[in-house]
Amino acid sequence: MSYPIFCSYFTDNYPYNIYIKELKKSLDKFNLKYEILKLSNQGDWVSNCAQKAESIQKIFYKYPHNPIFWLDADSELLKEPVLLKNFDSDLAINLRDGWNVWSSQIGFGKSDIAEKILNRWVKYCKEFPNVWDQVSLGYAWADIHSENNVNTLFLDDEIFIKKTKGKYLQFFNNLFNYKAIFFNKQASRIIDTKNQNQFTSNDVPSIWRTSVKQKKYYKIDISKESNLYLKKNLK
Repeated sequence: MSYPIFCSYFTDNYPYNIYIKELKKSLDKFNLKYEILKLSNQGDWVSNCAQKAESIQKIFYKYPHNPIFWLDADSELLKEPVLLKNFDSDLAINLRDGWNVWSSQIGFGKSDIAEKILNRWVKYCKEFPNVWDQVSLGYAWADIHSENNVNTLFLDDEIFIKKTKGKYLQFFNNLFNYKAIFFNKQASRIIDTKNQNQFTSNDVPSIWRTSVKQKKYYKIDISKESNLYLKKNLK
């Protein structure tokens, strides 16, 4: 049995330059192969996150015969991710509330469809860097799903755990969530992420959310609908 190539990137600023060491340590613990990039700090959290898609794309093409699994720099493995052995789906995502893609951990298979989703995601991130990367990934996935049957591995909520305040509270949280594999430290909570132009998950129009919940996927027409799907309404 084989694992995907695990990958991440970090910018050389606090706390990511600290957390990335903990991620590496957890990958080494389970003897997992990984590729981690060091990127320039773009000055704000949203712009740094917009580099995610292109970073994954570079690693995707570097390893033409291996699936890729992304881990945010502020995450780590709590246990061996055996569910990813022989990963052969087009995409692996955690979908919250039936529509909201969670992009802290993502898998891309080595299929033409996986490549299409990734390249569409890169296009969105380059053209609309103010849009949260998880939003644009959701759009890319739904776009391609409207044209092809995407084999998606849905990652259960129970395998994820978030950092909580307080050492003892975290201990009991980890104990209760014994099935958790991925620990997300949510570094965005301790850095300035405020940007009035950022397009967040809360800005995603209800028509798109409903379509994904109902599995009635459609492709966004950027030339006509960018104001609705990709641009913040500041009124």
